[in-house]
Amino acid sequence: MNISAAPASTMAMATAAQQLQTTMQAQVSMLQELAESQQEVARMLAEGGLGQTIDVRA
Repeated sequence: MNISAAPASTMAMATAAQQLQTTMQAQVSMLQELAESQQEVARMLAEGGLGQTIDVRA
């Protein structure tokens, strides 16, 4: 690798790292929304008394 290619390579790696961070932040946000949604469904089921008497001895 010659010296002139180093800055371009570093810039490309920085750009890729920024894109990865942005993607990871989006994924974490989606997972948080999914968890909140599941908690809401669980709350609604509990309020309705559903799932309270599940027989796990099948």
